[in-house]
Amino acid sequence: MLTYNRLSRRERSLKAFSGLGIKEFEFLYDELLPIWKQRFNRKDRIRKVGGGRKSDLVSFYDELLLVLFFYRNYCAYEIIGYLFDLDIY
Repeated sequence: MLTYNRLSRRERSLKAFSGLGIKEFEFLYDELLPIWKQRFNRKDRIRKVGGGRKSDLVSFYDELLLVLFFYRNYCAYEIIGYLFDLDIY
């Protein structure tokens, strides 16, 4: 399974998959994490926090890696599901 922890051990691999080095990835993570957490405090929520389908990705690091990988490669959802060990059905 493709994870940030695994790729961050080799900066060259992280850069190949995401287009960013470790410092750049960490900077982007620090910038986006508050925005990502803000989505739980919206007043127009339909479901309560914790409702709905649970994410198979463990951390925001992995979610960010998935998004960057997709935008860098524009590959099929089947490939992303396989690499990130996600069930798309």
